[in-house]
Amino acid sequence: MQEDFKNLIMELSEGNPGALNVLCALSQNYPEALLWLLYNLCKKQGITGSKFWVIFKDECGEDLGKTFNHLHTYVTSGAVAL
Repeated sequence: MQEDFKNLIMELSEGNPGALNVLCALSQNYPEALLWLLYNLCKKQGITGSKFWVIFKDECGEDLGKTFNHLHTYVTSGAVAL
């Protein structure tokens, strides 16, 4: 399962180093919620690669907690503009 998780993170980052860093940090700080978030957000709503980095850097001021909450709110309500 860990190898599948690594592959998912690599696929979602689309080779974007910033996105890879954000996804790895999220996985370390929010392990249970991350699988659900990644599946719902990335697979169903197409947020991948540089979009993760833009959300983290520009939308959330490089705050991991804000980034997680921003992504979670978007997934659950669709109310957050990207």
